[in-house]
Amino acid sequence: MDNRVVVLDCDSYEVGQLKKVLQEGLNALQLDPHLFFGGKKVVLKPNLLLPKKPENGVTTHPNLMQALAEIVRENKARETVIGDTPGGPFNRPYLKALYLATGMEKAGQAAGVSLNYNLNEVDTPFPQGRVMKRINIAAFIHEADLLINVAKLKTHGLTRITGGVKNLFGAVPGVKKAEFHMNMSEVNDFAMLMVDLARLLQPALTIIDGVQAMEGNGPSSGTLKGLGKIIMAPNVFAADVAMARIMGLNPGEVPTIKMAEKVDCLARLADLDVVGELGEEKFEVPGGKREIKRLRNLIPKSWLPRFQTMVQPTPRFNWDLCTGCGMCAQHCPPAVISGAPEKRPVIDLEGGIRCFCCQELCPEKAVTLYRPLLGRIIFR
Repeated sequence: MDNRVVVLDCDSYEVGQLKKVLQEGLNALQLDPHLFFGGKKVVLKPNLLLPKKPENGVTTHPNLMQALAEIVRENKARETVIGDTPGGPFNRPYLKALYLATGMEKAGQAAGVSLNYNLNEVDTPFPQGRVMKRINIAAFIHEADLLINVAKLKTHGLTRITGGVKNLFGAVPGVKKAEFHMNMSEVNDFAMLMVDLARLLQPALTIIDGVQAMEGNGPSSGTLKGLGKIIMAPNVFAADVAMARIMGLNPGEVPTIKMAEKVDCLARLADLDVVGELGEEKFEVPGGKREIKRLRNLIPKSWLPRFQTMVQPTPRFNWDLCTGCGMCAQHCPPAVISGAPEKRPVIDLEGGIRCFCCQELCPEKAVTLYRPLLGRIIFR
């Protein structure tokens, strides 16, 4: 287990500065770029949740991807590919729109590397998995000699943070993501799936883009926060522990970190070997989906449904912002949202599983998470 984490200061997305900072990080980790990248097929996996412009802070910044891709190519990688499977459809037209909007097309062209359009997937056995013994993985990631995980530092309504581990959910193609949300509606089960994925994929390096971070109603509708940090670590779990600390969180309160400890992955701040300053910012973080199992013994069973309603977060729709694009209906795992394009969606929240996919994937920021007063008091 490699516990090293490098925290680098970077206040600009200027490509030259980013290349310098990334090279400093590789040096601090004692990774010789020529030996590390040379002769390999290297896949660079950013966070491309939605086709949003870079200035929205929803996706990994394209200039960071360009800087990294240039370093990889200059150090004689056999092939360098930038790619992700987005929150929406996994098909060529949508990927084209995604790469164009997020600036990845321009970044790939500038760095002289390719973008992924391979739509195949591979049924991959993982017998040591806690919640999944087989996982469908996008073929372009499965075929990589070296996977570089380039995440975005953001908050998240379900898992509290979107960091290195959560970013690897993008290895699961298309509608398979919704199936996992539906089958693993409890947050700890879903978090363990993320941990299983990270253990299966084992990215060789995780880089977290915190130059511009996001707080509040993340991962797509939050508020930008100038943090000026880039995190680099060979161990994806170590990267997330450092990220949680920087955000002012107790790492043990983050579901993916808590579940990582159950399978003996690094999940403790004291275990980190940190180069640079972690610091501690105060991030506004959504409470997320908290289980109430620990309170069941104190509450009569007949009161539990009402109690859950009074404490659990729910999605709230702003009809002034809604354009009727249908994204929430198309990707609702329990199919409790319906509606044709250009019409207001019809929602049955009683059948919801609180996966918050509607909030995560809404391109217009028309969905926010609302927690009732009692929930805010108990889970503050």
